[in-house]
Amino acid sequence: MRWHGLIFSVLVLLVLETPCFGQMYKWVDEKGTVHFTDDLSKVPEKYRREAESRKTIEETSAPEPSQKPMSPASGKVPEVAGYEVDLIRRHELWLAEVTLNERVGRYLIVDTGASFTLINQQTASELGVLVDENTPVIPGTTVSGTILTPS
Repeated sequence: MRWHGLIFSVLVLLVLETPCFGQMYKWVDEKGTVHFTDDLSKVPEKYRREAESRKTIEETSAPEPSQKPMSPASGKVPEVAGYEVDLIRRHELWLAEVTLNERVGRYLIVDTGASFTLINQQTASELGVLVDENTPVIPGTTVSGTILTPS
């Protein structure tokens, strides 16, 4: 009998649960890096006037179909509302097919929390990127420890 009461209580709580929405802010720093926060006080003072309030799910209307961009070779690229990127799932990773410098195609891992994108030595060579002992390096933290990788 106690189980019936517990199940009934859980069902009542699930039915009465209401969605909560928070305010989001978007701002861009002097390096062009886009930042998001849910607390306007976390936006540096000099960027607060330009901080853009993001709409919540409730406020957003049905999405309009995005316009496919024209190729850069045509010289004119129309303004678009957004881009649609096809993702490929390989095990636990999401990959996007990209073309680097309009000539080298690769699948890159999509990591929205990443500060940098790394490419391997072969891809760098195909792009004509020279990496030697004079190339500056940046530290990167991995599960195995810190590595120094060419920047």
